[in-house]
Amino acid sequence: MIAALLPAFVVAAAPAGASPTELLISEYVEGGSFNKALEIYNGTGGSVDLSSYSLELYSNGSPTVSQSVGLVGTVADGDVFVIAHGSAVLPIVADQISSAVVNWNGADAIVLRNGTTVVDSFGDVGHDPGTQWPGGGQND
Repeated sequence: MIAALLPAFVVAAAPAGASPTELLISEYVEGGSFNKALEIYNGTGGSVDLSSYSLELYSNGSPTVSQSVGLVGTVADGDVFVIAHGSAVLPIVADQISSAVVNWNGADAIVLRNGTTVVDSFGDVGHDPGTQWPGGGQND
C-alpha cells in the first residue's frame, strides 16, 4: 500500500516458515520532504496491545535517543500498524502520527521496543553510514 506511493523503501520479512513471536518493522518509507512512514507487522498469532511499545529515533549516528514516542492502540494478528509524519503530502493511511520521531533522514537508526527490550530496528545505532544504509534508506 505505502510502497506504491513512495519510491524509497525497504521491506523486511521473517524467514520462510518462521512465525514471529514479536512485532517487526515490515516497511520503512523515506520519501522526499515529510513523506515518511514506518509499518509494523504483527504475525504473532494474536492481537497485540501497543501500550508497552515505543519507537526511538537515533539521529545521524548518535548512540543516544534523539526522539521517542509511545505507540497507541492494538494491532490484530496478520495486520500492520503504520506511524507516519503529520506533514506528509502523499495519502499515507496512518494509525498514528508522530512528527518528532517520524522525521528521519537516510542515516538515522530506528528502534522498536517492547518495554526496555529491543524487538526490531532499522539501521545501526551509534553508526553514521553517510547518505544511506546498505540496501536502501537514502536521504531524500
